[in-house]
Amino acid sequence: MTWWTTLNGLQQTLWVLAILSTTFFTVTTLLSFVGVGELDFDADVDIDVDADADPNAPGAEALEYLSLRNIAAFTLGFSWTGILFYPSMGALSLLVAAPAGALFAFLNQWLTKTMLKLESSGNANLQETIGQDARVSVEVDAERGGKGKVVVQLPGRELELLAVSEDASPLKRGDVVQVYNVQNGVLWVSKQDRLGIKML
Repeated sequence: MTWWTTLNGLQQTLWVLAILSTTFFTVTTLLSFVGVGELDFDADVDIDVDADADPNAPGAEALEYLSLRNIAAFTLGFSWTGILFYPSMGALSLLVAAPAGALFAFLNQWLTKTMLKLESSGNANLQETIGQDARVSVEVDAERGGKGKVVVQLPGRELELLAVSEDASPLKRGDVVQVYNVQNGVLWVSKQDRLGIKML
């Protein structure tokens, strides 16, 4: 009889979740150290929400936690805590595992935001983005109907910034757009070449 067969269904599930989430975190962390920025490990889960809603509205902050890395963080804390407490608590260990998973997700989100703030602070000059191509990460509504987000490259860094569009059609996630103006820290973007520089 092997160690695995001595476990019940709940224990096996917790071990599978622990192995998968640990592997995900290990791989993504190592890739971040070697500068693999193109892989969107923190991409938002593709759910049908209003991307242009007020970011300060009730529930808007909660949606920020729906990313692959935050879900993996929850699973990491949940599974390992469940494994640790199962021998003494049995199935009741899930009552401890759930808040532990939520704490892991919160800490991951806090660390991610802190790192992004540090990365975007300093000598970043948003005027340098004018004329650059950007990639839409959160849908930008048409005709300045609401703000979305785009990812743009600055020397030595990659930033995700708020953006608006005057285009007649919404800019979908993944679209490549041109930054043609900056006002109050918000990029004005378009799928058209509004600066007469090049074709996108």
